[in-house]
Amino acid sequence: MRRGRLALLAGALALLTAAGAGAAWAAITDPLGLAVSASAATPGIAQTNGVSALNFTYDEAASAYSTAGAVTIQNTGTREASYRLSLTPHDATVPDLPARISVAVGSVASAGACSATATLANPQTGTLASAFVYSSASVPLQLAPGASVVLCVRTTFDSSVIGSYGSTSLQIDLAGSLVYAAGASWTVAATAATVTQQVLTADIAELFNGAGRFYFFSAYDAAAFGSTTPSITTVGGYCTAWSTTPLRFGFTTNTGCGGYNDQVRLVQAPNAANEFLMLQNVNGWDQATTIRWEEAGTGTDVFLGAPVTDATNQRWVIEGRGDGTYRILVASTVGTPNELCLQYTDLDINPNSPGGSGAPGGYKQIRPAACVSNAAVTHDTLPYRRQGFRFDLIGTPLPPKSTYPDGYAAVCTVNSDNSYSSTTWPVASGYEGESRYRMMWTYSGTTSGGDPFTVTAQQVGTQTNGYSTQIQLNSTDAALEAFWTYLQGYLSANGLPASGSSVSVSMTIEQQITNADVYRQITAPITMGLQHVGTNSNKIYCGAPSSPPPSGAGMEVTATLTNSWGGGGQYGFAIVNHTGHTVNGWSVSFTIDGLTSWSPWNASCTTSGTTVTCTSAGYDWNKAAADGATASFGSNYSTSGTGAISNLTITAL
Repeated sequence: MRRGRLALLAGALALLTAAGAGAAWAAITDPLGLAVSASAATPGIAQTNGVSALNFTYDEAASAYSTAGAVTIQNTGTREASYRLSLTPHDATVPDLPARISVAVGSVASAGACSATATLANPQTGTLASAFVYSSASVPLQLAPGASVVLCVRTTFDSSVIGSYGSTSLQIDLAGSLVYAAGASWTVAATAATVTQQVLTADIAELFNGAGRFYFFSAYDAAAFGSTTPSITTVGGYCTAWSTTPLRFGFTTNTGCGGYNDQVRLVQAPNAANEFLMLQNVNGWDQATTIRWEEAGTGTDVFLGAPVTDATNQRWVIEGRGDGTYRILVASTVGTPNELCLQYTDLDINPNSPGGSGAPGGYKQIRPAACVSNAAVTHDTLPYRRQGFRFDLIGTPLPPKSTYPDGYAAVCTVNSDNSYSSTTWPVASGYEGESRYRMMWTYSGTTSGGDPFTVTAQQVGTQTNGYSTQIQLNSTDAALEAFWTYLQGYLSANGLPASGSSVSVSMTIEQQITNADVYRQITAPITMGLQHVGTNSNKIYCGAPSSPPPSGAGMEVTATLTNSWGGGGQYGFAIVNHTGHTVNGWSVSFTIDGLTSWSPWNASCTTSGTTVTCTSAGYDWNKAAADGATASFGSNYSTSGTGAISNLTITAL
C-alpha cells in the first residue's frame, strides 16, 4: 500500500510540472487522504540595451574594423534559467555581407567593461552568415531569480575583403531569452534591439573628404569595348564627350584623355550626406550655375542639364567596388528593389570611326540600367564591367584622410618671448586660387574680469588667399587676436587670463574649395595655452597652458637669453609675486659659467667670481610688491666659458 501511495504522489507531481507556467498552484487529494500542494514557476525577463556602439561604420580609411556593445539580461522570474542572446541579420544591401562579419559574445563584469578589446568570459564565436545564438546552456550556466548577466557583443569585419563592400549596410536584431525548462511554454524572450552597421572603404572616404575636388573621369574596362588593351592602370581611359546630347564615352585610346572634357567636379548634394552632384569642370566653375549630369528617366539617357535646386534626377550615389573602380547609382533608386546604375551601352556607335562600328574610334552611350551585384561571381560578366568607372584625383588638395583620420597635423610654434604662436599647414596644390580657410575655436577659462568665459565653434573670419596657410595667435595687452597676413579677427575683447590663472584655446582650420558650399576640417585640434604672468603680461604656449604657481607659493623668476655674440650676450629676467601678500622687494642669485663682466639695468647687482646677486634695492618701482605683480631686469655680460646660467634662486625681502 505504501508503494502505491508513493507512485500516486509521483504521478501528481509530474502532472503539476507538466502544467508549466499556466498554473500558480495545485492541490491534490488522493483516496487515502494524502493532500499535496506546490507552486509553479513564473517566467520573466528584462533586457537592458547598451548597444549604441554597435551602430557602427567599418571604416577602411581609419582601420576601424571592430566594435562592441553590451546587453544586460535579468531573470525576473521565480526560478533559475539558462540564458540566450540571438543576433539576427536582415536588410543587407549585399547578400554575402553578413558572412563577412564575425561575432564574439561573452560575459563581462559590467556594461562599462564591454569594449572591442575586452576579455570575454565563456565566449562563443561565429559569423552572421545566419542567425547567431549565444547559449549559456552549453557552458552550462544558470541565472538565479532576480540575477543579471552582462553579455558583451563584439562584431568584426573581415579587413582583407573590406575594399569590395564600400557603401554597403545591414541591420542586426539582438534579442535575449530565458529557458526555464524544455518546452516552449518555459521560454520567455525580450523585445529585440536593432542596430545598423555599414561599410566605408578608403576610396569612398577619400571622395567624401573633399567636396569640390575635380577628377579625371573614365571608363576602365577595355575588354568591355572589345579591345585587348586594358586601361585600368592608366589615368584617363575611355573618355567622356561633353555635350548637351546624351553623354558618351569616346571609344579611343586612353592617350586622348585628360582635358576639360574628361574632368568632373564632385560636390556633396545639399541635405544629403552620401549623395553627389557631378558637374562639368570648366574655368570659373560655380555650383549654382555650372551644368550637371542629369538622368532623363529609367532606361533612357544621361544629359548635361542646367542646375535645378534639389532636383532628384541630378543626384548620384557613388560606391567603391574594391578594385579601384566605382559604380554610380541614381540616388532616387537607392534602397528600392529597382536600383539603377550608370552603364555604357552599344548605342550611338559612330559608323565612320576608324575600324568601323564597335572598333576604336567610336562612341558608347551612358544610360541607367539595373545594378549588377558586387559579388565576385559577377565580375567577369559584361554588365559588371560596363558599370565600372574611374575617378582619378587631380592635384593634391591636402593629405588623404586615411593618413590623418582627424585632419592634417598642423605645426604650432611660438616666438622667443612667448607673445604669439604660429600655426601652419600645407598648401593645397592645384587648388590655391580657389581655397578658402576659416578658423574654428573654443576658448575656456576665467577672464581678467573674473567671469568664466567659454565659447565654442566660433568662426574668426576667412582667408581666401590659398597660398597663405599660416595663422598667428597673438596675446596683446587688450585682447587675444588671430590673424593671417591680410586678415585679423579678435577672439575676445577681454580674453586674457585672470590674475594668476591660465586659459586654453583649441582651434581647428577648415577648408572650403570655393563654390562647393561646404567646409571640411583639415587640421586636428590644436591646443594652445595662455598664462597670466603679471599686469598686462601674458605668455602663449603650444600645447596645454603652463600652470603658474598658486598664490602663496612664493616668488617666481625666469631667465631668458635675449641676445648673444662672441664672448658674451644679454640676459633678461622676469619676476612674479605669487606670495599671496605684499613684499618689500626681491633678491635673485645665480651663477654664469665663465663670467668676466656684468652690466645690469633696473637692479642693483654684485658679483663674486661667477656668482651674481641682484636686488630691487634702489628701484622701488620694480619691487613687484603686490601679489600677482611683476618686475624685470637685465644685463649684458662677458664670459670666457659657455655663459650658461645655473643655480637660479629668488627670495622675497
